[in-house]
Amino acid sequence: MRRKTVRLGFWLVFRREVRWLIRRPFLVLLASIIPIAMFLILVSVYARGIATELPIAVLDQDDSPGSRQIVRLVDAAPDIRIKTKVVDLEEAKRGILSGSYQGLLLVPENFTRDAMAGRRPEITFFYNTQMMVAGNLSARGVSSALPSIAAQVQAAARMARGMAADQAAIAVRPVAMDAHGLFNPTLDYSHFLLAALVVAVLQLTTSLATCYSVALDVETPHSLRILRRLGGGIVPAVLGKLLPLTIVACLVHAVCDIIMFGYFGLPLDGSGWLLALSALVFLLSCQILGALAALFIGSPPPALSVLALTVSPSFGYLGVSFPREAMNAFSIWWGNIFPATPYVSLRIDQTVRGAPVDVSLAILHHQFVYLAVAVSFLLFILVRIRRKAATAGTQPPGQAAAPEV
Repeated sequence: MRRKTVRLGFWLVFRREVRWLIRRPFLVLLASIIPIAMFLILVSVYARGIATELPIAVLDQDDSPGSRQIVRLVDAAPDIRIKTKVVDLEEAKRGILSGSYQGLLLVPENFTRDAMAGRRPEITFFYNTQMMVAGNLSARGVSSALPSIAAQVQAAARMARGMAADQAAIAVRPVAMDAHGLFNPTLDYSHFLLAALVVAVLQLTTSLATCYSVALDVETPHSLRILRRLGGGIVPAVLGKLLPLTIVACLVHAVCDIIMFGYFGLPLDGSGWLLALSALVFLLSCQILGALAALFIGSPPPALSVLALTVSPSFGYLGVSFPREAMNAFSIWWGNIFPATPYVSLRIDQTVRGAPVDVSLAILHHQFVYLAVAVSFLLFILVRIRRKAATAGTQPPGQAAAPEV
């Protein structure tokens, strides 16, 4: 009979939460429409996947057939494109400061003559390191083109001195290097940066939606007591309250992943079931985080504000924009507080890296431990609130009752 009562109580609370979800437009926006809209905005930003044709300027002081050939070879690099030619360094400085282009390629005077004479002239590239991604990409584009240019110039100089073409090629490059980029050879930003941003957005919106839903019960007198009695106990009441938002969060995550794996071609080189299980644990952990914030703070507006301020910067601790190995001990510890940190690591392992299952099982174990500790903490607080309310209800009439939480 007790089991039947618990099951009935769970479904009573579940139906109550579904009605709440339907009747509260802000909760619907927070749980579904806002995360999908934010994801679609990010999709529009990273639609190309790979940053190419970053504009640079060129100052050709040599103005010879050889220097013009160098300019053409640099312009052919996929990362950059020569937007304009400038006449002096002052004009180039103004262009870089205004953001018209990301760098300046300077070919010095008498470059071709000095190169043919074997004097090793230098080509200079100025680039903006304040914008780290754009600056580094433009520098990489120039650097990738210069070795072939240098080899051609040196080979031409050797052949001018009477060396055969094949001997000149060997002399220029005595050791050949065959480099292979692993896991993301195309350097597609959607496969690591956008994939992590999606997780950060879901962590924020899922925790906020749960915080708002729980805070509505916490701020109203006797609502938690009514919820517990309606559910027939703390556990079925908590499960019934969280499950509707869990379903919504899973559907939103599924929509995002359909776009990631379909449109952006994010590879799934690992285990699909492991990735799905990790995603579920991640979303549940986000919900518990939001519920704890609501229980500690109470009123929805301050609870949402504090939670948003705490969770929003968590993207910086994921190790995508800055490696976690280079962070200090506090940053690593603080990053482990957020559910997204281990999930992003496992997600990268099971998508682009194709790591073995046993490698990611340790991360999944960490997620389960995090969830178990968070759930235990949540139940402990709810039991304490129940006992406090029960004590307040049994006080003699002449004594002031403790406030109901």
